[in-house]
Amino acid sequence: MSKPASHAETEIGGQRFCLWADGSCYLPEDQLLVLSDLHLEKALAQSVGAPLPALDSAASLTAMRTALQRQPVRACILLGDSFHRSELAGRMADPLQALLQECASRAELIWIEGNHDPDLPDTLPGQQAAEIAVGNLLFRHIPQAAGSWPSELVEISGHLHPKARLKLAARNLSGRCFIADSQRLILPAFGVWTGGLNILDPAIASLFGRRKTVWFCHDGKIWTMPFKTSGFLP
Repeated sequence: MSKPASHAETEIGGQRFCLWADGSCYLPEDQLLVLSDLHLEKALAQSVGAPLPALDSAASLTAMRTALQRQPVRACILLGDSFHRSELAGRMADPLQALLQECASRAELIWIEGNHDPDLPDTLPGQQAAEIAVGNLLFRHIPQAAGSWPSELVEISGHLHPKARLKLAARNLSGRCFIADSQRLILPAFGVWTGGLNILDPAIASLFGRRKTVWFCHDGKIWTMPFKTSGFLP
């Protein structure tokens, strides 16, 4: 396990990635910021059955603005499920719209379609796509089975909200995480009120080869560690 830091650097498919403890991914050569699964307006979507304070969207968009300010960003790729439901994208309150427009003023926004928001309105700033390729990187929402895309490409996806429980001598920790091998990288959910799926779950573990790395995020820090099931808890 590495010493904790604010971010970690790695190379996949010949590309350099900076992985940040807030769940964002930055590609310095292309000046791309990548975020996944913001689930904006989740509180509004669930307010009828289980009233929640309507604070999630403001917190997530503020975190997005902070990530955009951290380094030069040409474009920001949003890997799907940016909104908890498609129609909510056009119903955000004016202060939230202003926050989103401020983010859009800092970089071009590229909205990848997610299973929660496959029909986003064309009034959103930026462009929309089912998936997008940049060089040898393929950005999409849902990770696909290994071998289903050309071997020279690296898949960058979200959807599964990877999280982990880490076994330590003094106590156990839980947090979101990145997970990757030589063919793919799955980002954690960036939204503040998103659940997660344990990386030991077959839905995640079955996607990766034998050699994979986990970047565990907790309390503003990130740890790099090789995947060993003995070090993680279900």
